Order: sequence, then C-alpha cells, then structure tokens
Amino acid sequence: MNAPKRHPLANSDIERAARYYDGKKPGLGDDFTHELEQIVRVISENPLRYSIRFGAWRRANLGRFPYAVFYQIVDDTPVIFAVLYGRSDFKPVLEQRQT
Repeated sequence: MNAPKRHPLANSDIERAARYYDGKKPGLGDDFTHELEQIVRVISENPLRYSIRFGAWRRANLGRFPYAVFYQIVDDTPVIFAVLYGRSDFKPVLEQRQT
C-alpha cells in the first residue's frame, strides 16, 4: 500500500477542530493533531486494520478526542476524505466528498 492521501476538505476539518480545541485550552489543538497523526500513521502502516462501516468507508476513531477519520482505499492508496466529530451526521458529508 501507499502513503495516505488527504482530500483537501479533510485538511480543513483538521484545522477547524484544532482551532476549536486551542480555543478551549492553549496547546490542546496540538494534542489533537498529534493524536490524529498517530492514527494516520497506523492507517499508513496497515490500512485494512479498521473495518468497513458502510459502503467502502472505513472509520478510525481517535482515543482522546471524539473525532473519527473516514477513509477509503482507492487504487491501493488510503485516501482520507474527512475528519469529523463522532456524533455528527457524517453520511451527507462523505457522499459529497466521495470520488
């Protein structure tokens, strides 16, 4: 498998969440992005680790923060489409971002 790619809007999701957490407590946004990068590393090393939740979507939950990484494997490459709050209605967002 190849290194994960990110949909451009996934980067926006990450930046928005990090700013939110920094607003709650300085440095907490850095903690969020650090944990996210750990999950992305796991996805990179073993993209099949996380089960398919629906369609071709895989979901990797962060441990400390109530967010999930939604990705698909496209041509042997994991593609991260969204990083969303765990209780949000994610299906419409994912449908819009799907390739």
